[in-house]
Amino acid sequence: MKNKILCLIPARSGSKGIRYKNLAKLKGKPLLYWTIKIAKKIKYFDKIIVSTDSNKFQKYAIKNKVCAPFLRPKMISKDDTPMKDVVKHTLEYFKKNNYIPSAVALLQPTSPMRKKSTLNKACRVFIRKKLDYIVTVEKIRHNYHPEFVFRNKNELIKNKIKNLQKKRIRQKINDLFGVDGGVISITKTKYVSKSLVGARLDYLIINRPESYDIDSVEDLKLCEKTKIKL
Repeated sequence: MKNKILCLIPARSGSKGIRYKNLAKLKGKPLLYWTIKIAKKIKYFDKIIVSTDSNKFQKYAIKNKVCAPFLRPKMISKDDTPMKDVVKHTLEYFKKNNYIPSAVALLQPTSPMRKKSTLNKACRVFIRKKLDYIVTVEKIRHNYHPEFVFRNKNELIKNKIKNLQKKRIRQKINDLFGVDGGVISITKTKYVSKSLVGARLDYLIINRPESYDIDSVEDLKLCEKTKIKL
């Protein structure tokens, strides 16, 4: 079981921003296509599976020669379904079929701009450092820093405008990072039933356009305009 990393691509059919989002076209191909394509290039992945509640998505995965042996139950295919439930369901299926990976790598189809080098590095670091969890993160833009965000008009007047008026405050604030996770996250199998995060963890810093997460038509158009080769 040592270093057997199962690559799980979660692709449910429901989506508020874009209908059948995971099959929405980007540069002439569905979003799901780009994630399947790059996953096949990663030598660290012992097996690749698409977990979906859609017959349409399942057929597409099989057509692209990726394992999609079941339809995910609707009860764990909702907007608020925790990802750990999806991972747990997948592992339970494979356990019944005598396959138990040491870790699970999550690749969201909505992050199609990811780089092969990032996935390989995440796997290498995870294995070399004997981590329980690794995830991609993105540096928070300065205008989204806590020094500049606010919840209501009073906060804007009392705190934020004063901060904006201070000289060189942008040079003084410390960098903050937000968990991206869509590009890749890897978790040891034994932590799946808990929170997908173990004690020994690390992260990789990524930048745009790799960190783009497609949630709307506007996001899709933005990615379409990028000159990066997928």
